[in-house]
Amino acid sequence: MIKADIHNKLSIHETISEDFLTSTVFSIFDYIGGNLLEAFLQCATTINGKNLACSLKNPSLIYWPWISTETKHGNGAEPDLVIEDSSLVVVIEAKNYAGKSSTNSDETGYEVLRDQLGREYFAGEKHAKNIKSKDFCVIYLTRDRRLPLLELKESIRTIRMFTNENVVSIQNRIYWLNWQALVPVISDSINRKSNSKQIIMLNDLKLFLERRGLSSFNGFKNCLSVEVSYKDTNTLFYTKKKKYFWKFEFSPVDASTEKIFFNKESL
Repeated sequence: MIKADIHNKLSIHETISEDFLTSTVFSIFDYIGGNLLEAFLQCATTINGKNLACSLKNPSLIYWPWISTETKHGNGAEPDLVIEDSSLVVVIEAKNYAGKSSTNSDETGYEVLRDQLGREYFAGEKHAKNIKSKDFCVIYLTRDRRLPLLELKESIRTIRMFTNENVVSIQNRIYWLNWQALVPVISDSINRKSNSKQIIMLNDLKLFLERRGLSSFNGFKNCLSVEVSYKDTNTLFYTKKKKYFWKFEFSPVDASTEKIFFNKESL
């Protein structure tokens, strides 16, 4: 499907789909192996600026699992992805354009925890116990360019209402990560790879992310635009004149626009 995307064969729904985005990115991690997945996850941060320290050995990736809790935390949760090994369970809630959900049906008679990250926090806790993993965490993966502080604080505050755990312990298990952090990780991996097939896959993945405006910000560049014609007031003829522009190096949220240009000056 990634080739179909590169050749503009996907529908609008597929292009903006968070499920398609998640499965495409993480399935390539699965195929390539190595420390690419680990390097990406280590970019995740808490609201206190602490990065995720993880060392995964033979991790398993499980897409859209239903993890039952059947307690006051609700019936359970269906995160987009669970990454598990003996040392850590990572529960990932991936978003593209939408925000987190705050609703849940109350069919059990319990006072239901409605915050999406909150439900997944307790689902991750239970899953880690079930597979005898040492610890767990939740990653909120979004396209935000800065940490969504209010959303994370809301989730932490809600979780605190349903557990005796102290707030610091909860804060240290709730992380935020953005898709844009992946492009530098991919570029670094390409520079270190010698396997030509893997390099092709990584270049395709990089292009896939860039087409969605998920490349990192690299600053402004001074570049010369194409020549433009204008009519001199003193003549009946059109002449050509060159203009300089500032070029914004990442695509905006609107996927239909590839670049933004700011006029610097006319020469």
